[in-house]
Amino acid sequence: MVRLIKHSKITSFSDAFSKEQQLVFKKLDQLLDFLKKLKYEGKLYQRRNIKTAEKVLGTLKETYAIHKEIDEEIIFPFLDQHIPRLDPFLRLLTMERAEFYSILGDCESLLNKFKKTKNKEEQVKTLEQICDKGIYAVALIKNHIQLEKESVYKAIDKELRPVEKDQLATSLKKHR
Repeated sequence: MVRLIKHSKITSFSDAFSKEQQLVFKKLDQLLDFLKKLKYEGKLYQRRNIKTAEKVLGTLKETYAIHKEIDEEIIFPFLDQHIPRLDPFLRLLTMERAEFYSILGDCESLLNKFKKTKNKEEQVKTLEQICDKGIYAVALIKNHIQLEKESVYKAIDKELRPVEKDQLATSLKKHR
């Protein structure tokens, strides 16, 4: 996303963030796929599925760390100043993001627990927890992205004056 902003003129903030959102949706779908495989393919493919799920979780956390930084350091303070009525909603998005970060961390911890557990009964129980938390995280993140797109980016596109949009775009381009 940051690369896209650095190399082009922003005409629509919804469009500017859509490639990042598509990447996250792709990773979320991969996570669901590998959680299903982990659950149903059995021991033969277990190591591969665990490694892939861990990689996808890491990518999601890394992508959202960058996104979180941009939102919390640039976009949200800017919107607070220029469209103050969005403040409660921005706080909700911030809290929601913290929740799914926690859930993704829980999934990583559960995967580690699953790998270390030798007891078959405990493995089944842990696998169920991983799948439940993973599915919940995917639903929460997809909803979060949709809310951001439909509210924050549309508000930027519709309610900010061209000069303000340019100021925000300049701030985003300066961000590393």
